[in-house]
Amino acid sequence: MIFLFMLIYVFPLLFLAVDTVRMTPIFATICLILGFIFWIWCGLKIRDFVKKPEEMERKHYQVQSKGKSVRAKILENVYRGDYEGKPVEGLLVEFLNLAGNTVRVKLEIKITKPYGQKYEAGSYLDLKLNREAIKPALTISGIRFESRQSPLENFWFAFNFIYMVIYFLLSYHFQSEGYGWRFISPIHPWVWLPLFTIFLLNISGDRSDGDYLICFYDFLGKNSKGRFEELILYGKSSPGYIRSFQRKNTATSDQPLYILEIGWEDKGEPINKTIKMLADVEEVEQIEKRKIDILYLEKDPNIFAMNFSNL
Repeated sequence: MIFLFMLIYVFPLLFLAVDTVRMTPIFATICLILGFIFWIWCGLKIRDFVKKPEEMERKHYQVQSKGKSVRAKILENVYRGDYEGKPVEGLLVEFLNLAGNTVRVKLEIKITKPYGQKYEAGSYLDLKLNREAIKPALTISGIRFESRQSPLENFWFAFNFIYMVIYFLLSYHFQSEGYGWRFISPIHPWVWLPLFTIFLLNISGDRSDGDYLICFYDFLGKNSKGRFEELILYGKSSPGYIRSFQRKNTATSDQPLYILEIGWEDKGEPINKTIKMLADVEEVEQIEKRKIDILYLEKDPNIFAMNFSNL
């Protein structure tokens, strides 16, 4: 978070010592207006970014209150690293979804478990399923969510607009040279800085969705990303198989790229797909075992997700 702050608000100060391109009065005014619009847009993005955990917390409580209760069996528990000094639980669970199908879903849990709850293979978990196909698709009954925000994040929204004014005044003082705001141009930091901030917020992984309870799969079909919740709540599970796989060398990543030919059956009819995925060491071992679980929509098999299977 500190690095992000330094990159956005300290680095642009270096441009105050750089000579600027002088624009015509009309074009400079247009750039000024666009700059104001970009800063307002950036402020709204920052507000949404900071409020994500709080908003997701509210949605989880709504699902706990109105969702459908199901009993999920924990099939596996895998350590997935640390988050804020606490271990992150990675669970493979099995339950009946809203369509009455038994499905397997992986959960990443970054919050304290309910009192007395054990996340051990063979134990059970009380879930609540969202009756709408929106995030979150499910939540854990009785779990408490606590939004954790630093004082810097709470002040960020107001500070961003204060910085906008201060940076403009500093630029005016050092760069106007008696020509008003004709130093404002498309390449001036005051114009592109809010867009750069929005870009950094969009690619930031620390709070991609603000959730501390995440459903995930080892591979999600390219047509499935906007319908993942629907897939969990109404999809159907099937054992699958890797028909063939081929490794491709890539210069842009340490992880090898694999092209997999996978297949499964739906009502006796074979369904075959070709997928590409970057794989780490553990996933390479799983690819060689050729055992997978598929979750797909019966009405549209192009909407699917895949997990490697140890069971």
